[in-house]
Amino acid sequence: MLYSYNVQGVNLYATQLLVKTDEVLCAQEGWLYGSFHVSRPITPDDANGRLLLRNLFGSMGSVLIAKSQIPDAMVYEALVDSVEDSRVIIKLSSRCCEDLALSNNSDVTVDVQFHINRLPLCEMHDNIDRLGPEHVRILFPEFSSAASDEKVRSAM
Repeated sequence: MLYSYNVQGVNLYATQLLVKTDEVLCAQEGWLYGSFHVSRPITPDDANGRLLLRNLFGSMGSVLIAKSQIPDAMVYEALVDSVEDSRVIIKLSSRCCEDLALSNNSDVTVDVQFHINRLPLCEMHDNIDRLGPEHVRILFPEFSSAASDEKVRSAM
């Protein structure tokens, strides 16, 4: 149950120190942080953005990257660190950096594919479906008729 979202021809910027809105990231020896912008912001306002934010960025998801315009190019998996509006920040392994000839403050044009495993989401829904009546009452308590019939009087 995989959902994929493709972005072709994005400019991937690689650096050892990356400044985010609320922190500075420093890559380990041989690794680099990469960042790229997508054409429109990834927000919870549309179905694609909501799916990406909940299932990929919230659970240490990954993306697949390959050098653009090269047939049969090697594909690398990179862990997603975070997303800020339309900028996605990923962790690039030392092998990926070496093969793509990336160094500190360099960039390359790549194709990116987000793969989202929907299995955890399906498991959560299955767990809710398996709840017994005693558990449903705990999660969704019924209010007494006396409480619902009370009228709130204004202090005026």
